Amino acid sequence: MSTDRFYSNMLKRQKSLFKNLSILACENDIFISEKSARKIIKRWLETGEIADRKSINKGRKHTKITYRELKKIDKMIEKNREYTPRKIKESLRLRCSQRSIRRFIQTLGLKYRKTKFCQAISVKNRKERLFYCFMCLFTNENFDDIIFFDETTVELRFYSRKRWVKNVENDPSKGRVGVHKHNPKIHVLAGISRRGGTRAAIFTGKLDSAAFQDLFSEYITPFIREKYPNMHRLYMDYDPKHTSFSTYAYLERHFINHFKSPPQSPDLNPIELVWNDLKYFLETDFKPKTLSDLVIGISRFWEMKTIELNGLATGI
Repeated sequence: MSTDRFYSNMLKRQKSLFKNLSILACENDIFISEKSARKIIKRWLETGEIADRKSINKGRKHTKITYRELKKIDKMIEKNREYTPRKIKESLRLRCSQRSIRRFIQTLGLKYRKTKFCQAISVKNRKERLFYCFMCLFTNENFDDIIFFDETTVELRFYSRKRWVKNVENDPSKGRVGVHKHNPKIHVLAGISRRGGTRAAIFTGKLDSAAFQDLFSEYITPFIREKYPNMHRLYMDYDPKHTSFSTYAYLERHFINHFKSPPQSPDLNPIELVWNDLKYFLETDFKPKTLSDLVIGISRFWEMKTIELNGLATGI
């Protein structure tokens, strides 16, 4: 017998059961309406249970995405991490909203965030990096006679990395700072070691192999002759101007011992930490407003940091 027919065959005296049930519940501090009592009895007649069915979707009683569709979404994202909820909805012809799709994707442990970048390293170079690190550990390398050398580019900026912002209704900029499309830039060339730092070469324009050799003769070679008269090793990356035939010939002619580093490994050069401190000092403390102020700020930073650079190479 169906539930509707069961209700229709009930006498009026029996139909008062719902009202009496709600009154009995109120006497036991359980507030339930006559309509709710009817639903409870109907559920008991149909399923033999009084409690609600447990949802398999974390409390969501109704879902418009099936398990098979969720599996397809997971495979699509594995193939292409740049798929948006809108693209997924159009590809699979889902009937739910984009917000629901985003919510179900989050149940897979995925979050749609801004892309973060890191150093790209090929499989071959990963093995060379690992071999280099194992050799340093095996030989107890302490980098006493190594000069870590590199260049960097400093851009003239008129703002710090972080600042306080207050929401003002009539502020058209909304706390944003105007940025020039092409800010003036200055290049810095220098080296560090356990015995101090070299002089910093500050220049503008492009640097080819010939100009690099001239700066090296003026700023790096005197430091090597003074601090490392007996034995030294020069650590620098695989920049084209560092590995050209003319540069290699120049290094051999001046008896410069080039210590070959693993490719695609700028993170193994501790001078990168110095460049990071330099840019933070200029943006936060010095705040240059002109190109000449930028040169003064770089020179002042290098003078303050030269003494501290003695033990910086141990940070590798």
